[in-house]
Amino acid sequence: MGGLWYRFAGDTWLFLYETPAAGTARNTVAGWTVDDLAAVMAELRSRGVVFEDYDLGDLKTVDGVLELGGAKAAWFTDSEGNIFELSQPA
Repeated sequence: MGGLWYRFAGDTWLFLYETPAAGTARNTVAGWTVDDLAAVMAELRSRGVVFEDYDLGDLKTVDGVLELGGAKAAWFTDSEGNIFELSQPA
């Protein structure tokens, strides 16, 4: 009621619902762990996704990627301004 559930492989579920607050969060709203961040980013870039660059002093992305202790992460926004993250564990 008020939204849709989507089931992915295994036990992964996503619930989507309409809200007048969409795009107003300035934080990451969802994230996915991937095995090969560079490959996933290349695929998404080929489809027009633009990755964000951040400079937060000690934390800084290079070409859209933050590397920290061997782990990597990247962020992008959708057309409504929601922020999503991809991460590759160390």
